Amino acid sequence: MTSNWLRTGKTGLLEIRLHVVPRAKKTSIEGLHGERLKIRLLAQPVDGEANETLLRFLSKRLGVAKSQLSILRGLQSREKDIQVEGLDLLVARELLWPDKMT
Repeated sequence: MTSNWLRTGKTGLLEIRLHVVPRAKKTSIEGLHGERLKIRLLAQPVDGEANETLLRFLSKRLGVAKSQLSILRGLQSREKDIQVEGLDLLVARELLWPDKMT
């Protein structure tokens, strides 16, 4: 399995490359979509609702404050790059990779 979806960026901070699918039945990590981690969101892509839901979900899943997360690229796109402060790459991979995919 490759980890192109998770990397250390130019700033030295962790970056997560996502493919986000709004309007799902539940919020969950689904595995890979190309070289991105696929996340389904129980949110509408209206007025920033999906982005807010995504950041809350990642904050809880990674055990970091929401203020440690930021959307680097893809604010209005399904393809998003998220930056995470204060988290090790290997720890993040373990927390994000779905058990059913191992």
